Amino acid sequence: NGTKVDYNDLFIALGKQAVIESIQAAVSVNSATLEISAKKAGELLELAIDDWLDSADHAAIKAPAGLGKSTRLLQRIVRRQLRCDYFVPSYELAIEQANRLPLGMAIAIRGRSHKTATDQPLCAKWESVEVLNKIGLAHKTMPLLCGKIDHTTGKRPCPYSNGCGYLNQFQSTAPIRFYAHEYLPLDNGKLTKRKINVAVIDETFHDSLEKTNGWSIGELMTQPESVYRELVSAIIENRLLEMNHLLDAIDDILKTEVEIESHLHPEMDFNTAANKVKPLIESRRKPIGFIWNCKKAMELNTATRLFVGQHDHSMIFSSYAKPIQFIPKETPTAYLDASLVEGIVKTINPQCRIVKIEATRQAKIIQITDSPVSTKRLLDDHDFLSSRLLHFIQAQVKINPNGAVIAPMKWIDAHKDRFPESVKLAHFGGLRGLNTLEDCDWLIQIGRNQPPPHAVEAVARAWWPSARLTLTGAYISQQRTLTAKNGAGALVWIHTHADLRCREVLEAMREQESLQALDRLRLIHSKVKQVWLFCNLPLPGIEPDELATLDGLTLPGRLAEVALRDSVVVTGRKELHERHPDIFTTEEAARRGVKTWQENTEMNGAILKESLFRNRPIENQLTDIIEEKNKEENKYNESNDIEIRNQAIYPTVNYRLDGQPGGKSRTAIVPYGEEGLAERLEAIHGKPVKIVRTPE
Repeated sequence: NGTKVDYNDLFIALGKQAVIESIQAAVSVNSATLEISAKKAGELLELAIDDWLDSADHAAIKAPAGLGKSTRLLQRIVRRQLRCDYFVPSYELAIEQANRLPLGMAIAIRGRSHKTATDQPLCAKWESVEVLNKIGLAHKTMPLLCGKIDHTTGKRPCPYSNGCGYLNQFQSTAPIRFYAHEYLPLDNGKLTKRKINVAVIDETFHDSLEKTNGWSIGELMTQPESVYRELVSAIIENRLLEMNHLLDAIDDILKTEVEIESHLHPEMDFNTAANKVKPLIESRRKPIGFIWNCKKAMELNTATRLFVGQHDHSMIFSSYAKPIQFIPKETPTAYLDASLVEGIVKTINPQCRIVKIEATRQAKIIQITDSPVSTKRLLDDHDFLSSRLLHFIQAQVKINPNGAVIAPMKWIDAHKDRFPESVKLAHFGGLRGLNTLEDCDWLIQIGRNQPPPHAVEAVARAWWPSARLTLTGAYISQQRTLTAKNGAGALVWIHTHADLRCREVLEAMREQESLQALDRLRLIHSKVKQVWLFCNLPLPGIEPDELATLDGLTLPGRLAEVALRDSVVVTGRKELHERHPDIFTTEEAARRGVKTWQENTEMNGAILKESLFRNRPIENQLTDIIEEKNKEENKYNESNDIEIRNQAIYPTVNYRLDGQPGGKSRTAIVPYGEEGLAERLEAIHGKPVKIVRTPE
């Protein structure tokens, strides 16, 4: 009926099955999936690229990763013999792209202080460059370290300018130059006078233009000039734009501030420059950036530029976007990005055309419905949640070792020694341009990249400073339906934002990052690969093949930890307690843990017919499970009443200890197959065991 459900309260009041039934209460939906082949999508992409080059205008092309956007565009730029400035997220990607082109066609531009595994920084004064970056004066690097060109001699005053590796890059005759995104806000007139035909900005770039600063209110209030205190009060009371009468006082402070030119000038050698500039890191400089931002906010009539932190009330922050200066405005520009934020592109260039191209991903996707698996929940690790996920990973590796895991970086770092060696790891926030996972056969994707509300609002402030934004400092909950190809459906709760622009930013950072993770396996042109999504966030353009619950894919946490340690789970309470007292502090705790697993299994139908399992080898059990599941799916599809997998199916075996008297045999959960099973059980019990193959 649309009423919000608190699943914790429901669990306490009515039990686990009530939670499951509530999750499954969505109306079953039979979705018609539009299949777009890689070939067709590629043809559409090539048409879009040719149209942009022929029109010589501005276009943003949003298409999935792996479709070949960069490769196809560069091929046409080379074929048409165009001069192009091409921007990518990092120098590493720049050099990778340059090396793919014919010799002499491209150069990757390195930063002044950028080191590689084999090369030292190009600039002799690189230490001073890094200090200027740290103290917020990167924009003064050229005048303070290089100096202006003397039009009489044609030289700069820096003693290293003649053989400067950094400046010499800009003398290259290669028609295509690759730059990192960090060059976008720089004034290229100080570096190069080259005329270009087109420019390309590849991958998400807006974060390279966003600038956020913060100042302690306590520090601002203790400055000797009263203008600081007046501005702080105005920001707190939301009346900064009424403070124009302070502009003269602000200008006086900006003029009287000790200029760094008195410490540093371009004629210095690298040692002298470094010795002069390093003390500035430790010196207590006035918070000039604060009043400069206040001045800009008043001049530009952008009240939202400065604000008291919602997450930290002791700080005042500024958030703004720098303009793109490196690319002349009249240059035809293409934006290529699978995660394109249309609102930001339109803010930069209102005339820019948006072209969207979809393609079918070749994957079988299973997605859970009962949890977003937030980073906080992962790091809290209640009830051995991490063990459940790590055991699931181990189980897949036993079947096929060629897999990948993508999850939050902090969680991966916390468990980096527990992953199988064959598994390739990557984390949210570090996926752009990553190609190391493209040959993997399967992916386990855990959680999602959900930034805090204040981070989303800071981006919105930067790009829409004059808009009437609804900035609440919090998310709201919204109910959505997650549907599968087989018609199964589940109601899920997600976080969203009340402001539409903030919502667009949030979904670009969260949903689109999840799609980026999926596409690291290059699913457009590949064979069908297996994907497990341990997060109930509905993703645009993704229709899972099957829905499941966390219980439907994993063992209970404590039993999963036992499985990781012993490779098999005996269900005797005495053995569990004695072998793992840190997991089961008493025999009663062990009994409850096993009972919960048994009840879950029986309740959700994971134990089918006992005769199918208990007296047969593991490989036959698995075959029976698959066949029985296929029968059930056919039955459910016919009745349009699709079930969600609620309990993991892990085979069990019965066994007896050597010398065990009559009575019931013992049971063990066998998640990794039967190979070496008797030896594993003997190691646990300290005596020979016999696997029971016949009915008792």
